[in-house]
Amino acid sequence: MTLNVTVSKAFAEADVERIRGMAHRIDPRFGESLEVREVPELERTIAGKTPMILVKDGSASTREGVR
Repeated sequence: MTLNVTVSKAFAEADVERIRGMAHRIDPRFGESLEVREVPELERTIAGKTPMILVKDGSASTREGVR
């Protein structure tokens, strides 16, 4: 699973580990496999929506409201 984030300054490894720790509390599988990636801006659909739920292979869900 990949978490794309936009930040005003570069993440330190400690920041990434803190995010993984929080994800681990939600579900232990998230903390083990979570990739945190800095991106300049979040991907948007043509309608301007930001997809929030993605399937594991990286392709977006087709549920209403999510690309």
